[in-house]
Amino acid sequence: MEGHGKTLQMPKMEGHGKTLQMPKMEGHGKTLQMPKMEGHGKTLQMPKMEGHGKSLQMSKMEGHCMSLQMPKMEGHGKSLQMPKMEGHGKCLQMSKMEGHGKSLQMPKMEGHGKSLQMPKMEGHGKCLQMSKMEGHGKSLQMPKMEGHGKSLQMPKMEGHGKCLQMSKMEGHGKSLQMPKMEGSNKVTETDIVTYTL
Repeated sequence: MEGHGKTLQMPKMEGHGKTLQMPKMEGHGKTLQMPKMEGHGKTLQMPKMEGHGKSLQMSKMEGHCMSLQMPKMEGHGKSLQMPKMEGHGKCLQMSKMEGHGKSLQMPKMEGHGKSLQMPKMEGHGKCLQMSKMEGHGKSLQMPKMEGHGKSLQMPKMEGHGKCLQMSKMEGHGKSLQMPKMEGSNKVTETDIVTYTL
C-alpha cells in the first residue's frame, strides 16, 4: 500500500475457501481487496484505485461463485465494481468511471446469471449500467452517457431474458431505452423498469 488505508490483504488459493483478499491502493481508502481463486468460493475481491473511495473490488474466478467484483476508478466515487466470470454465478459487476458517480457497474458473463451490468460514464451521474450476456439471464443493462443524467441503459443479449434495455444519450434526458435481442424473451412495455433523472 502506497497511501492510507486499513485491512489490506493479498491471498491466493486454488482450492476451496471464503473471503480471499488481495488489494492494491495508491490513494486513500478502506477495505481494498484483490483475490484470485481457481476453484469454488465466495466473495472474491481484487480492487485497484488511483483516487479516493471506499470498498473498491476487483475479482476473477473461473469456476462457480457469487458476488465477484473487480473495479477500476480514476476519480472520486464509491462501490465501483468490475468482475469477469466464465461459469455460473450472480451479481457479477465490472465498472469503469472517469468522472464522479456512484455504483457504476460493468460485468461480462458467458454462462447463466442474473443482474449483469457494465457501464461507461464520462460525465456526472448515477447508476449507469452496461451489460453483455450470451446465455440466459435477467435485467441486462449497458448504458453510455457523455453528459449529465441517471440510469442510462443499453443491453445486448443473444439468448433468453427479460428487461433488455439499450439507450444512448449525449445531453440531458430521462429513461432512454432501446433493446436488441436475437433470441426470444418475455419482455413487454410494462415489464421494462423505468428510471428517471
